[in-house]
Amino acid sequence: MMPPKKGFTVWFIRTAIESGTIQLYGDGSQLRDLVYVDDAADAFLRVGASDACNGEVFNVGGTAPTSLKDLASLLVRIAGGGRVECVAWPAEKKAIDIGSFYADSSKLTRATGWTPTVALDAGLRRAIEFYRANLTHYVDDAKTERA
Repeated sequence: MMPPKKGFTVWFIRTAIESGTIQLYGDGSQLRDLVYVDDAADAFLRVGASDACNGEVFNVGGTAPTSLKDLASLLVRIAGGGRVECVAWPAEKKAIDIGSFYADSSKLTRATGWTPTVALDAGLRRAIEFYRANLTHYVDDAKTERA
């Protein structure tokens, strides 16, 4: 399996559905927030439809940050395969680590009433189902047999 070119989430999903090992650097305590694509699209549509939002800048994020270790463990549980392993930071990766990163969507909520409606576990379940059904369209070396 080739390493990801973009984004860790799809890489984690693919690794879990192929029953691989999701490797996390350090203890996996870095925080991220995820927002399901339907919720993100709804946020953008609400901002676009509101004159009060013209010229403003908004963050779009999930309801609460989660650690990479908890996220990976949840994916493994939902996918029914794979495992999570914490490994030491390679020096070249540690130097560019962003640490924890998550959004505060409260300004967007105040301006438009938007809040995410798809819970993290439900969004991950939907994503796993989608990628299982469509993996060959996304990766050249997708396995022909699925777990």
